[in-house]
Amino acid sequence: MYIWVILATFIVAIASFNLSVRSDIRQIYVAPQAEATISKLALQHEAAEDYVRYQAKSNGAYTAGEVDPASLSSYLPEGFTIDEGAAIDEGHNYSFVYCLDTGTPNLSTKSSTCSGDSYRPYVITYGCIPQRWKSLSDGRPRTELISAMYNVFGFGGHIGYTIPLEATVSEQNIFGSSMGINVRDVKWEAIPQYIISGNEGEHSFYNVCGDNKACDYCLAYISMLPAKIASSSD
Repeated sequence: MYIWVILATFIVAIASFNLSVRSDIRQIYVAPQAEATISKLALQHEAAEDYVRYQAKSNGAYTAGEVDPASLSSYLPEGFTIDEGAAIDEGHNYSFVYCLDTGTPNLSTKSSTCSGDSYRPYVITYGCIPQRWKSLSDGRPRTELISAMYNVFGFGGHIGYTIPLEATVSEQNIFGSSMGINVRDVKWEAIPQYIISGNEGEHSFYNVCGDNKACDYCLAYISMLPAKIASSSD
């Protein structure tokens, strides 16, 4: 009897190789993983925003630079961790605060603190797009990743992937920037030029995604906080 059970199991295993792939494999496997990649970036960015607001309320200003991942633990969902050991090209995300002078047309200069009325704190979280989400033909983000941005954010959120721009001032490129964010292949938004060109350390946007970029395409989420973030609402 056991021989027949083993034989039947073997026959079923052989037959399974002839079964077609489920038609909904993208919905049940690929799409959730793409959405997890987008959500990971978004949660870290929103935690960085909350951290900056808290520091500003406590200290009256926030010093520009990289946000230490260890400082974000109190602002992240329970169980969420940031992989601090990952290399730049392995999908690790970084959060930075840039304090830019609104008195310059292309926001090309910065301040060490976000305390003056003429400065604006830009919080930006970014990272190289993981290899599995790149198109084999041109390295651009795969359709699944673009769809995941829509599924997570709808039409809101300043999140997308980096693209080169013609560095001239226009109605849309108000900063005259050389790079922007393609928002779900629907629109694009310019990134202030100092973020692109300002070398603020190994993990700065300049070295990961900007002029000295380590990868061709990055995911990026950017937001501008009010000048007086110390007095902004909770």
